[in-house]
Amino acid sequence: MVRTILYYPLELGRNIKEILSIVKSLQLIDRTGAVVPANWPRNETVKDGLLLLAPTSREEARLRLAQFKGCVSCLPSGRRPKRTLRRP
Repeated sequence: MVRTILYYPLELGRNIKEILSIVKSLQLIDRTGAVVPANWPRNETVKDGLLLLAPTSREEARLRLAQFKGCVSCLPSGRRPKRTLRRP
């Protein structure tokens, strides 16, 4: 299964850090089921944290809240995000 396609023209240099970040992100997504934000792991808002997909039912939402209680970090604005968790 192809999950990422990067096209670099021959005249353009490769960014190995970007490629390694993609591989690490896909491995982390497979292990946790979470979503990796843009500019991860140096995202300005969630730092090296991850995002959770929206629950599809109330029961799933209740189970997630119980599972990740206390792991939610605050945003610089002081508001609490709805679906973030610390990286395992």
